[in-house]
Amino acid sequence: MAGTMQAWQYSAVQGKVEDSISVNDVAKPTASSLAKGQLIVQVITAALNPVDYKFPEAGFIGRMMIPRPTTVGLDFCGRVVAKHPSSSAFEEGQLVFGAYNSLTGAGTLSQHIVIPEKFCAILPPGVDPDHGAAAGTAAITAYQSLMPDTSKSGAKIFINGGSGGTGTWAIQFAKAMGAEVTVTCSTANVGLCRKLGADEAIDYKTVDLISSLKEKTHDFDLVIDNVGMDDELYNIREVLLKPTGTFVQVGIPAVTNCIHC
Repeated sequence: MAGTMQAWQYSAVQGKVEDSISVNDVAKPTASSLAKGQLIVQVITAALNPVDYKFPEAGFIGRMMIPRPTTVGLDFCGRVVAKHPSSSAFEEGQLVFGAYNSLTGAGTLSQHIVIPEKFCAILPPGVDPDHGAAAGTAAITAYQSLMPDTSKSGAKIFINGGSGGTGTWAIQFAKAMGAEVTVTCSTANVGLCRKLGADEAIDYKTVDLISSLKEKTHDFDLVIDNVGMDDELYNIREVLLKPTGTFVQVGIPAVTNCIHC
């Protein structure tokens, strides 16, 4: 077996991260190097998320948070090719999918990855590896934002940004929990959101979103902002939420504006 493999990496980011990455030869992991609970997975498909470019482009904070050189990507689907001898959850040859839980410098845009088995799940039969790779970060974020331990059947949930990765998962999870779901999306994605189960889809291209939402006085048990609208949505949270309601902030697009220096 060759001692090297290829990975998409960056060491410094000037401008856009896509202009700073290159394919590099790196050391290929070996079974003897695995710690307890680790697997080696041969990557079939890797998926990208906003965090994969927002933090590398975030100036000195990005440089402090992420070791360099960095391999891009958190999400993946692939085949187990080696495991620690103590592992019993997976077998070599199985298809698995999952995600790293943080930006550590390791990434999934690589021919092989070393990953804790607790971050993996067996790919269900019949599921396309491309679809499995797209689940990881977005699905976990959506599930956690819905606070499944406290959300109840019949809850009214508003999701700002229903047609993105996190939003599309959140709609499906919320409906499976028995919630009534209102989302925002563009004109082109109204049909998609309704197909996924949204009870109401507000087209922000055709209405003033904040004015429209203000009409829904104390209507929601949970408001999730996947987009990040500066302070606009947060500032009307007390109008939208029931007295015991919760506001969850997921999207923070202005992060680079805040810390880029």
